[in-house]
Amino acid sequence: MAKEDSEKQEKLLAEWQAKQPPKGDDTESEDESDKEAAKSKKKKKAQKDPNKPKGAKTAYIFYSVENRPRLLESNPGATFAESVRVIFVNILEAYALISLFVSLHCRAH
Repeated sequence: MAKEDSEKQEKLLAEWQAKQPPKGDDTESEDESDKEAAKSKKKKKAQKDPNKPKGAKTAYIFYSVENRPRLLESNPGATFAESVRVIFVNILEAYALISLFVSLHCRAH
């Protein structure tokens, strides 16, 4: 059984290798021409509509716009990444308090 399987595998491998194109300069030039043809077929990027409405602002955006100036006053040397990190931690704490309040309020009723 194992001999038959190995013979089948060798036969399939030989057939597959026979179907493969020979390696050389000819295949590379064909690949380059295919790439050039694909580049010419690419769609042009559509222009953005300046009058299109922007997406809805999230609670994080409202919070950060309101509190970033206060944060920068208290930490004048803070980098952008540090200020974003502090704002993110603050809003996570607020979300945790809100969810805690809601869960306690639901249990009481």
